[in-house]
Amino acid sequence: MTIDSYNVNYPLFLQNYNSRISTFQQDISDLDKLEVEKKMINESLERSISDNFLQVDVSSNSILVKGKCDLSDIMLLIHLRGNKKSTYTEKIRNPIFSFTFTIPFGYYEVKVIEAKTMRIILGKSNVFVGTSVPFSFVLKDNGFLIQFSDRGNGFIGILPEDKNELNFKGIQLFTIVNGTKTFFASCSTIPQRGEIRYYSSTCYQIKEHTPYLSYQPFSLIN
Repeated sequence: MTIDSYNVNYPLFLQNYNSRISTFQQDISDLDKLEVEKKMINESLERSISDNFLQVDVSSNSILVKGKCDLSDIMLLIHLRGNKKSTYTEKIRNPIFSFTFTIPFGYYEVKVIEAKTMRIILGKSNVFVGTSVPFSFVLKDNGFLIQFSDRGNGFIGILPEDKNELNFKGIQLFTIVNGTKTFFASCSTIPQRGEIRYYSSTCYQIKEHTPYLSYQPFSLIN
């Protein structure tokens, strides 16, 4: 190669080289922009998911449920713990929803679920509707010594827990008369886990759909 040909070709080579470097740098810049856009999209999706919420307010004998869920084909389920028949469902048709239910006293599980899979999306546990009647109790060899505020005539129920679903199978009932503040519930079988409940004497069909007016869980460890 002569000096003259070198002088002619080198500027062209340098121009091509710089052009390729510029193109490469542009490609790098475009990749960086794509990564930034991808990150922004992911953050937006995460915010959208985290923005979903479920709020439950209780007033007298009603539950007000409101919330936000961007998923489709979902349902609201309200289940009275201890009674499989007392379940309230509502199809959620809009991302932002609000429902009011007038329901009996009791402890409820409130859930937003996928209709097809029954997968729980949002949930609230131990939502109490009614007048609270606190108990204190001591386990004895053959039952429970229970103390509570005077609620008039009614019933005390000892309920065992069955497969994490508190129901009425095996309930032991005791009559309470007006003025009672301390009561010994002599149990033929003392459950290892369960509830102590108080029932008003005005409630009927206890084993079917009676609301309970208070709740005290217990767990015994041998």
